[in-house]
Amino acid sequence: MRRSRAAQSTRAGYPCTAGTRGRVPPWHGAVVGAAVGLMMMTGRIAPAYAQAPSFQQHFAEGATGFYHTDIGLLNTSETEVAEVLVTLNPEAPAEPVTVPLTLEPRARQTVDVNEAMGDYAGGVSIHVVSDQPVAATRQMRWGTPLTYGSTLESGVPEAATTWYFAEGATYSFNLFYLIANPNDADANVTIQYLRASGEPVTQDLVVAARSRRTIWANAVPGLATAEVAAVISADQPIVAERAMYLGSRFEAGTASRGASALSSEWFFAEGETSFFDTFLLLGNPGAAPASVTVTYQLPDGSTLAKVHDLPAASRRTILVDQEDLELAATAVAMRVSSSVPIIAERALWWAAATGSWYEAHATLGATQTGTVWAIGEGASGGPDAEDTYVLAANASADPGEVRVTVIRDDGATAQQGFALAGHQRLTVYLLEYFPGVEGHRFSVVVESLANGEPSGVPITVEYVRYQSTGGLFGNAGGAALATRIQ
Repeated sequence: MRRSRAAQSTRAGYPCTAGTRGRVPPWHGAVVGAAVGLMMMTGRIAPAYAQAPSFQQHFAEGATGFYHTDIGLLNTSETEVAEVLVTLNPEAPAEPVTVPLTLEPRARQTVDVNEAMGDYAGGVSIHVVSDQPVAATRQMRWGTPLTYGSTLESGVPEAATTWYFAEGATYSFNLFYLIANPNDADANVTIQYLRASGEPVTQDLVVAARSRRTIWANAVPGLATAEVAAVISADQPIVAERAMYLGSRFEAGTASRGASALSSEWFFAEGETSFFDTFLLLGNPGAAPASVTVTYQLPDGSTLAKVHDLPAASRRTILVDQEDLELAATAVAMRVSSSVPIIAERALWWAAATGSWYEAHATLGATQTGTVWAIGEGASGGPDAEDTYVLAANASADPGEVRVTVIRDDGATAQQGFALAGHQRLTVYLLEYFPGVEGHRFSVVVESLANGEPSGVPITVEYVRYQSTGGLFGNAGGAALATRIQ
């Protein structure tokens, strides 16, 4: 149970005004105009970046005005300087804004999107191009005077012509799909909504070149009260995410990128059922039924398997808390194996001891394990009473070791090793093991080691950030898959 900063309390009715710009806490200052010498300008990506070999991170979601959006960046190279260009593409007809910066080896920085966009208030997609591997994290926060909602996401490495989503609901929720078109030509887009019951619903639309478009699914005929999976396709590469909010004030909210391909294997490092309600969301958009085995990995390294049938062109929600008595109150990682390619997501919702849910986060699973993962930004303390957790799951039966490196804004670093039993799920509360993070933003690198080198057992890494404002644990919170480096 994660109650590190605040005791449970009754949720206060914090005011929230649409169109009011989010506040940046003093310790969470913007980097625009900082020592790295950022410069903002309108226009498209400079030819030097477009022609050079590059690493890319795309975010379809981002917004200013009611929201505050930050992009945390880490140069993961230990030897090379990274030249980075962040392009912010607003909804048409507003013009793009670019933010170039230089990151020294293993250095980090944060781009304040609200600051960069000036008076613009609306949706923004984000495109990060660099000449070295960079981990990029997006955090969105909302609520005044106290933050009561937030989401997290890591960037996707490339645009694609098809995107899949397993989760989606409109009853009691506001469901949005965010579509970014990074191309110089308009994109013709089709969304197919796969309802839990009834025939699929199809929507056609156009997303202007170099822009972002927001789709409110509740307004689509046939989707006013529905549970849906979605398939978004286009005639040229795009990027798509989903956002889902509970209540008219967006009292709780999640955001998650889509999957550009189906897979027969999905890995999740995060899951917890003692304080949280953990859901596994499965979608099968194909023509053949799927037999799905979910292997639950517990903190002591033991495993528990459950089998589920998933008909063709269907979706299914599994409440992990009720899968087995062993899963009723525990931290848990998950491995999903399917007889045919599917999509899998995981969502956590939480509430006070008595009362309804007040916040949530959702994350797409990983289709690959790795030995090096990076997180663009975490934070600890500050006016939002923030906590950051790193979750690592060993996909192998063999024991291993992970090394966690924390890199602060001021360049200070710290490392610590952790033993990882076969199939074990590990939780690292960063303030507990790295007390120097208090009051700072930072980046994180997680390596699976063998003989001191990052070539150990295959792992999956996720991260969670909670803001315990108003004395309420996790009054706001988000989670995301870390960026796989190796």
